[in-house]
Amino acid sequence: AKFTGDGQLQWVKQSTGTNNTGSGRLAVDPVGNAFITGVFTASASFHNLVLSNAVAGNYYYLTKYDSVGNALWAQSLGMGGSRSAVTVDSSGNCYAAAELSGNTNIFSKFDAGGDLLWTKIVPNGMFMLFQLAADSVGNCFFSGSLYNQTTFDGQTLGSAGNNDALLGKINTSTPPPLNLVPQGGSVQLSWPDLAAGFHLESADHFDPALSWTSNAATVNTLGLT
Repeated sequence: AKFTGDGQLQWVKQSTGTNNTGSGRLAVDPVGNAFITGVFTASASFHNLVLSNAVAGNYYYLTKYDSVGNALWAQSLGMGGSRSAVTVDSSGNCYAAAELSGNTNIFSKFDAGGDLLWTKIVPNGMFMLFQLAADSVGNCFFSGSLYNQTTFDGQTLGSAGNNDALLGKINTSTPPPLNLVPQGGSVQLSWPDLAAGFHLESADHFDPALSWTSNAATVNTLGLT
């Protein structure tokens, strides 16, 4: 459902399916699109979009609605339990995570059109997933509660007690956006300071035969004539 700032209902939508269909987490992008995760059993319908699975069980879904309540796309994230999370960045990319069957955790990034950009799998993930957040350049952060030994991309963490607080970061694999501003006879290029690991290369003019010069990663503004 969507309400105005003073509490007036603008629209409400219902999702139906075989047996149970429920919603879990919600995130909203800068232009008012809503992203929702939840659980369905054999099938789920979001207006004219249908997700279905041949084997009955609890499956996670991710769906996107526009600002006036139209369902734009829906994705199945896999069979699992009860915890999922979703967040969105300033460019409208969506990040979803879920606890799948067999103590497997999945992290995925989708673009604004619902196309999968990347997936990270954490097998034998002995932690409970609580929350996701994304920064302006597409890094994804997650929090949870670690209750047993878990390996994240080669780094193994173990619980010192019954449950330990857990915080992780997944680096972006997408180059940051460039801003181009004409200034007199030059073009000023800039990119976010947060975009660690990325830097510009420049040349005197656009000739494929030229060698490009790397600029220091600590510099985030470059003027080209």
